[in-house]
Amino acid sequence: MRAVVGMPIPFEVLEVGMLVNGQFGSASLHPAAAAGYFVSVIALALVAQNPWLQAVGLMGAVCMLIGLDGRKGFRFAGVVLALGLVVALVNPLFNTHGNTALFIWWSGRPYTLEALAAGALTAATLAQTLLWFASLSLVLTTDKLMFLFGRWAPSLVLVLTLALRLVTTLRRKVQRTSEARACIGLGDGASLADRVREAGAVLGSVTAGAFEDGVTTADSMKSRGFGLSGATRCAAYRFDRQDGALMALMGVFVVVIVAALAQGAFAFELFPQLKMAPFGVLSGCALVCYGALALLPLALQCREVIRWRSIVSSI
Repeated sequence: MRAVVGMPIPFEVLEVGMLVNGQFGSASLHPAAAAGYFVSVIALALVAQNPWLQAVGLMGAVCMLIGLDGRKGFRFAGVVLALGLVVALVNPLFNTHGNTALFIWWSGRPYTLEALAAGALTAATLAQTLLWFASLSLVLTTDKLMFLFGRWAPSLVLVLTLALRLVTTLRRKVQRTSEARACIGLGDGASLADRVREAGAVLGSVTAGAFEDGVTTADSMKSRGFGLSGATRCAAYRFDRQDGALMALMGVFVVVIVAALAQGAFAFELFPQLKMAPFGVLSGCALVCYGALALLPLALQCREVIRWRSIVSSI
């Protein structure tokens, strides 16, 4: 990042640059600590089928993505929540189980409260999973995945890395190919057959280019000695005391939550009538731990922002 002499770099630009370089907030965690966190929250989102836990986890997932990706993350979270709302409202149209009928619609089919609650839980689980994976893609970059699994499964990591890169690469090549063809007078057909023919030509061109890139990548990896025995790697990340303390804290939170789930503190029945276990001390402690676990990266992010602002203000 370069700045014109005499012109200060905006604070927002510095923050974004640090985040992109993996040196800011939750992105600065060791890959093992970040992977452990996401495995924990995604597993709990799938297992903890309770309205309180789902609400807390969904709030943490939204805050995490917005804290990492800003306005773009806010828009994606809005789309995911809207999709979840549709899933929750549509579920009672097909699922008529439950004793509490809110109203009767087509052919005397009841729209039940229990089916609506089941749809809401399913929607919350789906939304949480999508949001957590969106945050995971921002934190666990390809170099961190290579660092974590490159020694144990180098071929698998290479395939996954190339597959994740393939979508954005193909999208960019499709756009460039379409623009290039438009510049020479192709791709202006008005009929459906012309548009389909043009799309096929663009797809064929991009696919052929992808095969050529695959051959080039294979030759490049072979020339670099990929797959040979005795390969070494550069340890670009160091596991420090902060990572150890965070992993220990996450472990305590997960143990408390799992213990509460095993004891039935969050038991919740949907059919034939809604029944929830009474709220007690164990469930309260587990809910607090789940909230702290979900908001832990946001707290780390806020701490780094405060530290960075204090450093900038002292210059």
